[in-house]
Amino acid sequence: MRQTSNMEKPSEKSVFSMFLMGFWKRNPVFVLMVGFCPLVAITVTTANSICIALVVSFVLVSSGITLSLLRKVIPEEIKMAVLMLVASVFTTIAALFIRAGFPQLSTALGIYLPLVVMNCIILDRISGYTRNDSVLFSLLDSIGSSAGFSLVLVFTGFLREITGTGKLAEIQLFDKPVNVIALYPGGFLTVGVLLALINWFVLEKGGKEQ
Repeated sequence: MRQTSNMEKPSEKSVFSMFLMGFWKRNPVFVLMVGFCPLVAITVTTANSICIALVVSFVLVSSGITLSLLRKVIPEEIKMAVLMLVASVFTTIAALFIRAGFPQLSTALGIYLPLVVMNCIILDRISGYTRNDSVLFSLLDSIGSSAGFSLVLVFTGFLREITGTGKLAEIQLFDKPVNVIALYPGGFLTVGVLLALINWFVLEKGGKEQ
């Protein structure tokens, strides 16, 4: 079988498959079951969810590209240290930017903003970018994983803000919210319901195809 040259352009189908791998087939939350800490703690409001989703996406994509470019010159003995250093640099850039431009949002995110560097999604994905992944694969995989995680974050924040506070973007929608949804147990409950619905959908679709 002829091996594909690194210089050949990937087909549209292969490009989409690379993106889909991170977005759906290896979705950080629903498949890999990682990233629950910010998912439960931060998604009290839609604004918080969007912000942390953008930060994770920035760190993951930037780190992915950087580590993929450096993968051939990073010694195996210090690989983990380099991974952490690169992720820390981009996390610090994002944290300083938010602190300078959006101080109230930075306060609301609290310790979870600098802790993005320790997010299991970041560590899981960037560790693979120092092996044999091309820059294109790293870029598409990191964008797909970021998009998949961001979608879950924002949708969870949207649901919890409406049901837990009765508001959306400070606009009062109804007077009797389910307050527990805005608490940590409500975060686990919301994610659990979404996970159950996703599993039901996948099993139902698989049954119909058979």
